Amino acid sequence: MRRSWVVWIALAVAAMAAIGMAGWVRHREILPAPVAAPASPGSAPAPPPVTLKAQGPSVGQLGTLLDGDDGFAADAIYLVAASVYARCHPEHAHELGRMAARARLPVLDGAGHALGDDAGMRRAFLAGVHDLATSAPCGRAFTMAFASFQRVIDPDGYARAFPDSYFDATLASPPMDAAGRSLAERGTDQCGSVVYAVLPLDQPYAWQCTGLRAQARARVLSICHQSGDEADADAAKIQDVVNRLPATCR
Repeated sequence: MRRSWVVWIALAVAAMAAIGMAGWVRHREILPAPVAAPASPGSAPAPPPVTLKAQGPSVGQLGTLLDGDDGFAADAIYLVAASVYARCHPEHAHELGRMAARARLPVLDGAGHALGDDAGMRRAFLAGVHDLATSAPCGRAFTMAFASFQRVIDPDGYARAFPDSYFDATLASPPMDAAGRSLAERGTDQCGSVVYAVLPLDQPYAWQCTGLRAQARARVLSICHQSGDEADADAAKIQDVVNRLPATCR
């Protein structure tokens, strides 16, 4: 099972790369990013997000699986959002994937659990992701739908809030520990590996813990950036930051 799943991951990555490298050009000709008109006191409210529906004979079964598995749902949203972001911003095409690796996110674990070794369902899922990603508009939110499973996605906001948005796709603001740095800067920061090793984004937390853990990550990041030759002392400082968190937030 492990071998076949690794092969599927490779195919998924290749498919997403193809979307980012080729599909974005074609799509921009069909669905260009909208130009916002100046607001006026009597202007009508913005229209609701367009709904894009995955097609195919397996879409109903995929929707049921997505509704019943939060990990699979997070993976589906990630793949669609990352693909649209790469297509619409090709100069930043690899930033979400790089940050996902830096933050040790469980990307594709949920999909692997839900789809297993069913090659047909894996192909159907990837086809659905491809269809949604290539038809999505640039620069605005849309609703992605696999039959009963529907979620509103704003790829630009998702990227700004990443990696936290992997667990909560409604987030649109940079994480507190981003400290004004871009996604590209955070994804290449070696100290990020230290931060997410001691305070991983491994599960959703209550909002109180989410804020406290973000503050703690910022402190750990600062310690790492200022570290010198006293590795033991720096490790003790980092451990002290973690220990100061409430037990339920560690």
